[in-house]
Amino acid sequence: MSSKKTQSFSLLEIIVSLSILVLISALLGVKVVDLIGEHRFKSSVQAFADDLKQLQVLSVSHGSDFSINLHRYGGVYYYECASEADLKIGPLFSRHLLKGVSSVSIGDKKQESVMLSISSTGKVDPTIALGFHLKDMEENDQGIWIDLRQPLTIAITTQKPKPLEIISIPSMPKIQPSVDK
Repeated sequence: MSSKKTQSFSLLEIIVSLSILVLISALLGVKVVDLIGEHRFKSSVQAFADDLKQLQVLSVSHGSDFSINLHRYGGVYYYECASEADLKIGPLFSRHLLKGVSSVSIGDKKQESVMLSISSTGKVDPTIALGFHLKDMEENDQGIWIDLRQPLTIAITTQKPKPLEIISIPSMPKIQPSVDK
């Protein structure tokens, strides 16, 4: 009879393979946490822009002025919508948390609070480019900007908007009176 001897893994080989698996899972775990934080940031800024658009529609349809007060309290940004006509339509008028937003800026200046007014014509004042930042403002910052500088248009971009060009209207050419002889 011949006996076959099975060879098993040594304790050292098992420990090395488990440590490699733990290291890989730790690296993936950190990346997953970063991705979840970035998703929360983008979805909360998108929700803010959607609420702003919804307030524009409500302002025109109801002929009433609305406002959004964005403020920082306890290191976290919130926004609240209000109406001059005391309209409380659904969950839009409750306090909303901006998850993942660590700073808000106008231009290059960090803001603790911003008040936006929407007139009954749908125009948003002030006409600014509002920046939302995942991390405190840096040179290579991942941010989302909501551009409110065009009338009745809300543009969302991941690149900082350039200053608007001032368009000059050309003057009418001077016409020399003709002299008939």
